[in-house]
Amino acid sequence: MGRCLESRRAWVGLVTCVLAGCRFTPAPGEGQGDAPAGAADARLTDAPLAIIDASCASTCADASTLVDCVTGDEVACPLGCLATGLGARCAWPVPSNGVGLDGLTGVTAGLIVEGRVILDSSDGSIDGEAGAVRGPGAGVIDGLHFDPRSDGLAVLSVLSLEVRPMGALLIVGDRPLVLLSAGDITIRGVVDGSAGNLTCNLTTMSQCGGPGGGDGGADNTAGAGCSPGGAGFDGSGDETGGGGGGYGAPAGGAGGASGGNAGGTGGDGLACPDASLVPLVGGSGGGGGGGTGGGDGGVGGGGGGGLQLTALGTIWIETTQGAQDRARIEVNGGGGEAGGSNDGGGGGGAGGGLLLEAQRLVLNAAGLFANAGAGGAGDNGGPGADGGESITPAAGGAGTRPGGAGAARDGTPGAGGGMGDGTGGGGGGIGRIRLNVAEVIDTSAVISPVETRTTPVGQ
Repeated sequence: MGRCLESRRAWVGLVTCVLAGCRFTPAPGEGQGDAPAGAADARLTDAPLAIIDASCASTCADASTLVDCVTGDEVACPLGCLATGLGARCAWPVPSNGVGLDGLTGVTAGLIVEGRVILDSSDGSIDGEAGAVRGPGAGVIDGLHFDPRSDGLAVLSVLSLEVRPMGALLIVGDRPLVLLSAGDITIRGVVDGSAGNLTCNLTTMSQCGGPGGGDGGADNTAGAGCSPGGAGFDGSGDETGGGGGGYGAPAGGAGGASGGNAGGTGGDGLACPDASLVPLVGGSGGGGGGGTGGGDGGVGGGGGGGLQLTALGTIWIETTQGAQDRARIEVNGGGGEAGGSNDGGGGGGAGGGLLLEAQRLVLNAAGLFANAGAGGAGDNGGPGADGGESITPAAGGAGTRPGGAGAARDGTPGAGGGMGDGTGGGGGGIGRIRLNVAEVIDTSAVISPVETRTTPVGQ
């Protein structure tokens, strides 16, 4: 399929802001190559793109076909061809969660990610390996618009987004994030809103929730989020594991019971969003394990984040030939930590919520993941594994009182194991993946959990 889609001439403005790499995209007429030593790794380029060519007007050949006035080509419009006062265009998807297109006003840059880049949903800051790319704050800064909404959602508006094969866009922060693109979104590397991308001043990285996800509970403490795992029992003996965080169905796994003391309850997900992912939130954290006298119960894993990627054109997620890793978007939960001697393990964090919206979605050997983290073992066992990039459940912490497996694909999380002082934590429940697209072209994609699909309204 050609990339010459009408939507790429979308929103007059500048094109590219290159992140965390040694190269930048030059303005027309400039050379292209490595940036000089000491140069910033993010630049704006003077490369205007018009949404509708002012010299001519495209037309609709029929209800679903656009005739491009520049090339004369016929372009299929999955959501229909729409006549406007300036000429015809393919209809765009109406974004979910009340996101309007007004945020694109004044946007003059797109993002190209070539290395490791951190986007903070709390304040809109973007930092590459060589320094700041976008400063913190609301409104248009460095050509990109950030809106921290009163309902807790954050929206970052760009002209386009491209993550190159060696690029990794790590999304952290307190708010679930919407990435709104006036054109296409192309992912050939990794977009990661999983738990554990930042230390967030907690005990372990895996305890930190993804953007808008709940943190895992500390020793003897329930997790956070829409349906957190409960804390393990803390008493004079028979401490128990924390429960796994919840989000989608089925519920998170319970912590192991012992001596008449129940383990932490798994989050049932009933207070979390349904399959529509409206409102958008992240997954819930696992409960902390019971520790003697407030001792060494394992901390729970954080919940995966809440991410919505909305492109007015096409979303391409493509693994390139010879790439070392699968191109993917992931919002996985974190694994629970192991309990100390005679203490309960932490529950695993639930997978988060991933919502993709576009006219078309092209998946070429790609991955979409919202898997759960596993529970940590009790009594000096091993930690639970983080949710992974496959349909295989995350392994519970190993030991005589093992942690429960984290849920993946369409499976049920495992309960914490062991009878005795210090049982394992329960595995986290699966997240949700939603595809609001009119056309899906899927070539060998791996998706876990099982996605739901619908066709968006066009505008």
